[in-house]
Amino acid sequence: MSSGISGSNSHLNYFLESCLEVTAHSFTSIAYTGLKCFKFDVHRFIGQLNSFAESSGYHYRFESRNAYIIGSVQAIASVLVKSTPYSVKSPTSIDPATAVYSAITMVDAWIDGGKRDVGYKKSYIRLVQDLMITGVTSPSRDESIKLLDSHTILILFAHQKLAQRPGWATFIRDFDRLVKAGDREFTSTTPSTCLRATELVGAYSAAAIFNAIFIDHPSNLKRSIKLDVMRLGAVMNIIDDIFDYSDDIKAARKTFVTQSETIELGQELGYAKCAKLWTQLKANKSRHQQLPMQNTMAVWWLRNRFNSGDLSTRDFAKILLKT
Repeated sequence: MSSGISGSNSHLNYFLESCLEVTAHSFTSIAYTGLKCFKFDVHRFIGQLNSFAESSGYHYRFESRNAYIIGSVQAIASVLVKSTPYSVKSPTSIDPATAVYSAITMVDAWIDGGKRDVGYKKSYIRLVQDLMITGVTSPSRDESIKLLDSHTILILFAHQKLAQRPGWATFIRDFDRLVKAGDREFTSTTPSTCLRATELVGAYSAAAIFNAIFIDHPSNLKRSIKLDVMRLGAVMNIIDDIFDYSDDIKAARKTFVTQSETIELGQELGYAKCAKLWTQLKANKSRHQQLPMQNTMAVWWLRNRFNSGDLSTRDFAKILLKT
């Protein structure tokens, strides 16, 4: 299905020409990282999750059908590591980050399915948050609301790997901010409030991944690096909604695109915000620091545009063939 994006849209053109850039080498490197995750890393990680589930007394087992979500998350975490400055110490493992964001992604898909009401969504997310913090399954006030075993296993795995390590307090703080951003997303109804919610959810999702990856080295990370990663996460989440409008309409989800007067105006609103975030990202940064962020945004945009079925050679050339 066409994304509805016209080549005459000024914010789209600015975003393509000024905010995105990827060299052939970077494109190949990121593509290889993604392929490696899907072909090898995700199956190792699923095996690790299943061993954990068995040892914890759960009958649920992750299967190859879960690889699409988990592999995508693992690839994002791996690329995120490469997007940070070389001076940052290497993480001990991306597995906890993969568990955290796989849970976030699966929970988001679950509560958005079946047109569940706001009360259900908030109650379910509170159960997720309580489990992440305590590592203990808490009963819901509403007996009809119970965490799925797949979500429980991912969250318990993450809790076991992250709890009480040096960056745990920061992780929990930002996870709480992510939950509050999700609440805001559930209740937003205008294009501007929906866009702000999308921005915050993306930013604090990225913060959760970032905190989990570098859970052992929080004191070595500059605040400016984390803010850049959060802005990158915001851009990626906004791009998701720019292209996912068809599914969002079918599921009755309110986004800055679906709530706008037209799809095109909503997408332009999103691109304008992405361009503003990029301006903040590149402020006072060297070309060497900017490029990884541009590479990541470009590949994410290309992925979404390709999935929408209307990626043009001209648009690809705008991103790839820069001097």
